[in-house]
Amino acid sequence: IHKALDQMNVQIHHVLTDITGATGTAILESILAGQRDPAHLASLRDKRVKADVATLTRALTGDYRSEHLFCLQQACAGYRFAREQIVAVEAEVHRLQAALAPAGEPTPPAVHAAKPKRRREGGKNLPGFPVADLLQRICGVDLGTIPGLSAATLQGLWAELGSSLAAFPTAKHFASWLSLCPDNKISGGKKLKVSTRASANRVAGILRIAAQGVGNAHNELGDFHRRMRARLGGAAAITATAHKLARIFYACLRDKKAYEPSRHDLNNPLRRSKALAKLRAKAKNLGFQLVELQPAN
Repeated sequence: IHKALDQMNVQIHHVLTDITGATGTAILESILAGQRDPAHLASLRDKRVKADVATLTRALTGDYRSEHLFCLQQACAGYRFAREQIVAVEAEVHRLQAALAPAGEPTPPAVHAAKPKRRREGGKNLPGFPVADLLQRICGVDLGTIPGLSAATLQGLWAELGSSLAAFPTAKHFASWLSLCPDNKISGGKKLKVSTRASANRVAGILRIAAQGVGNAHNELGDFHRRMRARLGGAAAITATAHKLARIFYACLRDKKAYEPSRHDLNNPLRRSKALAKLRAKAKNLGFQLVELQPAN
């Protein structure tokens, strides 16, 4: 579609963020229906588009030659066919996955004091069926409470691992299978090299992507990733965070309990004391004194 528009010198795809969105789809359908007036095409602008009508009018002024319009029609038809195939595949996946889920209501998540906020997921590329609810019924636990694991990520993990990790006696065995734990090269009682094994494990790849996404999050895993990045570097921090995600995922699926951030070592007294010592030292260097806030009477 972009190539056909470039050949027509129509630059609308450089103004709109997504040519297949509401405004882009309306404009393409109008062009293929025979409309050539840039002002009329620009009037199809959705109110959420940041570009004004004048900018859209200039971007829609081009050379609408028949051969380029034919290529545009072919491209749009191919895109629609691909979308129809995706919808058909999602419907079949939903049918097969729903057959595996036990009947009844979804298992309610565990109730604890500080339940993490679930990030609202959106986007046109998400599956067209409730993946999170189905996975919760199949696995018996709401794994979406784990930071960094979206519904699409959990779908990929479930497709590779299933709903049980009984093949791995402990979380250490699971991390070793993923090649996310150190593989020490020892000779003569001396460590020659400390690194992870090279592996093409698809589950490890999914967890690494999730670990990279959680790097800037304001939660305990984001804090862990930033500490590891400052100490070890970016690549090692992703591996360390993916390792921690794997252990959390294993524990939640094994014990059938939702993730509880209150049990994370973020509230560890030792870490708290170290953080306070650093804050006091920094305040002293800047000429200030750190005073603990007293509760109001």
